[in-house]
Amino acid sequence: MARWWGRRTARSGLLLVTAVCTLALGLAPPSGAVAPQPAASSPGHSPLPVFSGGYGVSCVRATYCLGVGAYTANDVPRVFTGLWNGSSWSALPSPNPKNTTSSVLNAVSCSSTSHCVAVGTYTDSDFMTWGFSEVWNGTAWSVVDTPNPNGGTFVGLSGVSCVSSSYCVAVGSYTNAQSVSGTLTEFWNGTVWSIRTSRNPGSSSSLAAVSCSGEKACMATGFEFDTNFVELPLAESWNGSSWSVVDTATPDGAQGGYLDGVSCARASRCMAVGNYADSDGISQTLAELWDGTAWTVVASPTPSDSPNSNLYGVSCATASHCLAVGHSYSPSAAAKDGTLVESWNGSSWSTVDAPSPSATNALNGVSCVAPRRCFAVGLFVDSSGDYQTLADTWDGSTLSIVNQDAVLSGVSCLDASDCVAVGSYLADGAVSTTLAESWNGRSWQVMSSPDPNRSQGSYLNAVTCVRTDRCVAVGYYYKRDNSRATLVESWNGVRWSIVGSPNPSGAAYSVLDGISCSTASRCAAVGSSAGRVLAEEWDGTHWSIVPSANPPNPAYTELADISCASAVDCLGVGFVTDTHYHADLPLTEHWNGVRWSIVPSAAPGKNFDQASVLHAMSCTIEGGCLAVGFHERKSGTIGTFAERWTGKRWDVVGTPSPNGSIYSTLSAISCVPDSGCLAVGNYYTSSGNFATLTERWTGTRWRVVASPKSTQPSGIAYLLGVSCAASSMCLATGAQGSPAELDPLSEQLWNGTRESPTDAGGRVPAKRTGVAKGDLPRSGPLGAHQGSRRRPATSTR
Repeated sequence: MARWWGRRTARSGLLLVTAVCTLALGLAPPSGAVAPQPAASSPGHSPLPVFSGGYGVSCVRATYCLGVGAYTANDVPRVFTGLWNGSSWSALPSPNPKNTTSSVLNAVSCSSTSHCVAVGTYTDSDFMTWGFSEVWNGTAWSVVDTPNPNGGTFVGLSGVSCVSSSYCVAVGSYTNAQSVSGTLTEFWNGTVWSIRTSRNPGSSSSLAAVSCSGEKACMATGFEFDTNFVELPLAESWNGSSWSVVDTATPDGAQGGYLDGVSCARASRCMAVGNYADSDGISQTLAELWDGTAWTVVASPTPSDSPNSNLYGVSCATASHCLAVGHSYSPSAAAKDGTLVESWNGSSWSTVDAPSPSATNALNGVSCVAPRRCFAVGLFVDSSGDYQTLADTWDGSTLSIVNQDAVLSGVSCLDASDCVAVGSYLADGAVSTTLAESWNGRSWQVMSSPDPNRSQGSYLNAVTCVRTDRCVAVGYYYKRDNSRATLVESWNGVRWSIVGSPNPSGAAYSVLDGISCSTASRCAAVGSSAGRVLAEEWDGTHWSIVPSANPPNPAYTELADISCASAVDCLGVGFVTDTHYHADLPLTEHWNGVRWSIVPSAAPGKNFDQASVLHAMSCTIEGGCLAVGFHERKSGTIGTFAERWTGKRWDVVGTPSPNGSIYSTLSAISCVPDSGCLAVGNYYTSSGNFATLTERWTGTRWRVVASPKSTQPSGIAYLLGVSCAASSMCLATGAQGSPAELDPLSEQLWNGTRESPTDAGGRVPAKRTGVAKGDLPRSGPLGAHQGSRRRPATSTR
């Protein structure tokens, strides 16, 4: 009963993303904090975690659907929209209301390919929440203000239905001065929104969804609390001039109910879905049919192995063809939250075999343009514990998953035509798989890379190459018991192979984040294990754990990158979560061939609980290194951060951040002797997107240089790795796209005079379809050129 009630009350309030993730998926809700805090204390995750979910979808035809929802990166919830063209799912640039700390789109309705309206909720800088809308003109989205009820606070819009470009109805709720929730309905005339009075039965009421078959025929559904504070299904009908409450039905023995979705094939034929609590307090699916006169309960199945079930959305292509979506779960220890899909044939509901890509999944919205043409959106939890957008297509008999993610986290170049990049991509069953690609100076080629047996997810974080036939990549993988273990893979010029690497005894997780090789037979890797620094050494035969240093009584320590001048001279950088200052502070350590020792590092702002974290470093000569990351300013915003090693001490070096950005960070750096350094990362733009960030060190100061994706609002674009083979050639890698689908991104950032993009990204095997993306083979050698690798200069993460 707790999960069912929790979702309903959260939905009637503010952010649907919070409701879905807190209840349906058991995740921590995204924060609406003014100052976003990067997830530096999440070992093994990229500096830019991306969490996303689809909450609404509308299809004009089978080859044109718009989906809406939200993504959360660095604890900043922002809207995302995607377009389905019948074969692929792509991001659309989506604006956010000005001066917001969070925003989410809950629903969308399209009357044509050139007119769609989406509604949602945003939180302002005073932490007040308000409704808003966006209008799609076939080319771009624009934010349109929506009115707020007099004296109303905590306003939210959760459903919308458009009959034409000049007639839409949106529904939701607000809280009045007495802290009582009331229904809210607004009408769009093609130019502005206006509020129309709606009914508020019971002690409080809320509307979740609406469906209009004409300008004088709309049905809205939600819930009301009666005088005994029992939640009951609510339906209101619009006749063109006013709203009226229509009595709803509940199953025998029900302790309450909620109607979360509604779809009307015509004025006298509507289907509403939701859930109710049975006599034992267990959530059961609820479906009700409107015949133009009254609502009646129609039996809907609840999976026997998952007794707690909810239906969140429904779409009827005709009166006898409807598809409903939601999720079901079991409270048992071996429970799995799975997608739930049911089909209506005009007389009865039946369960559809729905693929659940992971252990925790939900579908929230669905749109059908024909009985055999439906598109559904939702979210799932991937093998790394992050929630991602889920999109399904329905052909009348089966559901197919269409989303994909791929990221290149690290890169190493021997010269301009010989680079290797590593990362991960989402494979069949939503299991992350290692990804390796080679660059020959003209194009990228996917290299076959292995995964540990029975892995529940594998990731490569960094790579270093000492010659064409010798590269080493490090990362981690998930075991069957969900613990994380170190992963090391070696390239011999022909193939990648897994090399055994140890893990501290009893550790629930062990992750390797950075690697540096002084010779082909001498390498060192660093990361974290069970909240403490993990360091390992390769002697040419095997990997072994070496003693690492940790500050006294830390909450968490991690070394994120390493650079070795020789087998007995390495520097590592990362951060420590300090229990005294209650902040993440820079951590730097030195390896002398026998042991690691802590080197004092500058920590600006530590007395004010302001975080400073180092992500990566690069050295050109012994005694000269630069490290980069992020720093929390006094204002609470996040800016780029750099420190310089003089051979004796670390000094802070001022770094610029893009004007007006509340968040910017540097994730990787590569230096070339006598030619400066390039550092890459990302920043949060004023338009509500994440864009690539590139900065160049001239030897005396840092300056921002334009990168190809920095001015293209593609939703998300970020850089995680960079390697400079010479002063006139640097290559960077990361990811771009939308929360629905991230593709690999590579950029030839510097050719001596300017930056230019490379033809890369997305060149991974297509998941679940068996069709290769980009028509590239699954294997391929590095370029034949035998080049000498500059030691720390290209050992970047």
